[in-house]
Amino acid sequence: DDIFSPTDKPLKPYIAISVRDRAQHRKFISEFYVKFPQLRWITFRDMLQMDYADFATNLKECIVSLWVDDESTFGTFPLESMKCGIPVVGKIPRTDPDWLDENGMWTYDDNKIVDILGTYVLAWVEGVELTDEVKDKMKETLLPYNEETTKNNIVSIFNSVNNKRLETIKNGIEKLKEENEQLQKKRYDYLDNMAFDILEYFDNCRSIEKTAEEYDMTIEELIECIPYWEGCSDGLRSADDYRDFINDSD
Repeated sequence: DDIFSPTDKPLKPYIAISVRDRAQHRKFISEFYVKFPQLRWITFRDMLQMDYADFATNLKECIVSLWVDDESTFGTFPLESMKCGIPVVGKIPRTDPDWLDENGMWTYDDNKIVDILGTYVLAWVEGVELTDEVKDKMKETLLPYNEETTKNNIVSIFNSVNNKRLETIKNGIEKLKEENEQLQKKRYDYLDNMAFDILEYFDNCRSIEKTAEEYDMTIEELIECIPYWEGCSDGLRSADDYRDFINDSD
């Protein structure tokens, strides 16, 4: 049996609260009792510190749930409340979940949360029940989120994220290659402009190592450039230390 399902037992006088920001959590509770002192016998139950079984039991036995999570991009807590037949009071997060509809008591305004919550609790005390329209909306909201569909959606989301990450990495590598090619071109353009001075210094010292050090070049760069500039490798081969680097030039 689904652990999240309506209970046959009488509901208990408490509000199931799930608020990511702990300062907001305390603020909502404090404001609730200030604005509705006649409801001090209604308590709040923090749902963030419970194990799975206790969470489900406490959720299905409450009179209403309160959910505020600005960072959420999906939000399972409201859906679990709906599965238990429990109405939800909540703030719409920055990214609207695709299930958001007339299936709860929603607001964009933090300051309206307590008023909405208190108004509903007062109505509950008076015996007012959810309309069939709201109950139907809650059921309709849950239709796309059966276990198999949820699994498939999760796999799809992870595949999408993975593909996006791979694409980002691929684009990053391509960009680095382009930047590296541009830097190499600039480097060789600079060396070509210095070719006369470099060759003159090399002819005088006859040392690959000293010439590379003098012009802040790598040995490999110099071994590649000298034959290119001179049109042959005779000059390079005549260097006193040519044999020290011959393996690098093959």
